[in-house]
Amino acid sequence: MSRTLTAYRNVYVRGFRYDVYVRRYRIGSSAAVGAAVASARRERGLTQSVLAEQAGVSRAWLAKLEAGHRGAEIGLVIAVLRAMGLEFAVEETAFTSAQQEVLAAWERSRG
Repeated sequence: MSRTLTAYRNVYVRGFRYDVYVRRYRIGSSAAVGAAVASARRERGLTQSVLAEQAGVSRAWLAKLEAGHRGAEIGLVIAVLRAMGLEFAVEETAFTSAQQEVLAAWERSRG
């Protein structure tokens, strides 16, 4: 898995403040997709069988996804992510020099 970025955000709903934990995975390969899915599944205390049932896929298919098997159908990957309360997002990776400096400073601050 490339980089994992973690942040807290304050969300206000009807005058109440909630601290929301946000984790973003930077994915660069099918192996990174599998590692991110496996990590998120374990964090939620789910077995492959339970997650597969919730997502409407077979446990064998989920095991292949987590192992980084190439060629996974994107619709099924999205179903697995949604079953865990995650979403698939595409971001532009061409950063301006100022954005690169901010990201580098953030990474240095994390040790």
